[in-house]
Amino acid sequence: MSFDEEWAQLVAKATREQAARTRLNGDSGGGGGKKLRVTPSELTKRAGKADTVRGNLGKADDATMRETAQVAAGLTGFKSAEAFATFAERWEEQMKYLQGLLSDGVAKPLRTAANDFQREDEDRAKVIDGLKLEEDETGKK
Repeated sequence: MSFDEEWAQLVAKATREQAARTRLNGDSGGGGGKKLRVTPSELTKRAGKADTVRGNLGKADDATMRETAQVAAGLTGFKSAEAFATFAERWEEQMKYLQGLLSDGVAKPLRTAANDFQREDEDRAKVIDGLKLEEDETGKK
């Protein structure tokens, strides 16, 4: 096969692949599916789920570390005992970090967003109610 023939095949293949990628990247045109509906109660519920995950993770970690402590006791006098102690220390640090992420990085921001969302809804309701009140008073005069 000559260079030109090989080049033509490569160009044709690239063109076909580009067309496929363009279709994958494009909008299907089928209209929207489910719509995102965010409410304060939904955000609070999700924060609760993050708390549940955090609690379950803590329980699993506690059970694992109880078992792991038995391994550490069996390594007394071995050179690997120090490495294992380092492992356990780092594991504990990482678990605290992960617990903090679930609490301060997920659950707390979700609750804050829920509270802000609720407050915004209440403020807007007051404005709308005020407009209705003004409209009623204007209509009566």
